[in-house]
Amino acid sequence: MRKGKKEDRSKLPTKPSLFFDIASVVDRVGEGDQLAALHLATFYQHGWFTKRDEKRAAEIMVELASMSHLGAKGMCYLHGYDTYKKDEEEAAKCWIEGTRKGDLFSMEHLGHCYERGIGVKKSEETAVILYQSAMNEGYAPATHRLATCFEKGVGVMKDVKRAFLLYGIAGDQIWPDSIAAVGRCLATGLGIEMDSKRASDHYHSAAQAGHEEAIAFLYAKEKDFKHFALYPTRVSLAAVREKAGFPPKAKAYKGDAASLPPGEKPKRGMNTSIALLIEERLGEMSFAKWRRLVKYLSEKKMGRMRDKNEACIVATT
Repeated sequence: MRKGKKEDRSKLPTKPSLFFDIASVVDRVGEGDQLAALHLATFYQHGWFTKRDEKRAAEIMVELASMSHLGAKGMCYLHGYDTYKKDEEEAAKCWIEGTRKGDLFSMEHLGHCYERGIGVKKSEETAVILYQSAMNEGYAPATHRLATCFEKGVGVMKDVKRAFLLYGIAGDQIWPDSIAAVGRCLATGLGIEMDSKRASDHYHSAAQAGHEEAIAFLYAKEKDFKHFALYPTRVSLAAVREKAGFPPKAKAYKGDAASLPPGEKPKRGMNTSIALLIEERLGEMSFAKWRRLVKYLSEKKMGRMRDKNEACIVATT
């Protein structure tokens, strides 16, 4: 290989695929699969398929680390869980040892360390090798990371068609990041012909799993607010707004919009107050109260609001 030219090392997975829907993961956890338990912790971290719960995620990681699982131990060092002192180098050391023992979680995370220079000397080419090795075992998270490398030309020659193919493979394994990535590719024509209908279908599937990028797309492009109603405790609207490209929220008005008696006119600045109530986290108020606020905004025709979805969109922009 000539100096300066990046090698295409990507092949398709050679082992049967694991599936990452919540039912499959829970079944494997019940069978004593520690790797599946790590994925369950990941779901709690991201709010995928369940309510976001960092505390529960940390508890699972610490418990697995106490059982000498090197992948979990590395996460404990990375985040400083429990009695573990936050230390990126120690995390990388755990994943190096875990990779030697064939742990796919360690292999993927060590690849990420090399890709970003976390606790080790940066080497994008080494990252690609590690992602490829884990992908060959049917490991969707590594397949997704390898797809990202091909999309951006990290450690390999840029190849958006290959990126789309790999996103599709991981998406078929029900990895939420990849399902959303397939939607993004279809929406933008990245590596595939644009198809807004299929893009929307994939984004809706990812949104049902609680994926913030997918919900941000639906929020920004389709003014679709229903996923916040379906999963009100999973997603921070502030984070979604940021991903969707909306400006930061305005300074709060101190009035209590939630306690408005029926028929009372809003005070000056009430729009902002309602926006902040919604934007904090919908799960912090009852769904019934949230619907009353939306109905109030819509019926009063505040500004240019004409329907329930638009009322919420405008109130939070």
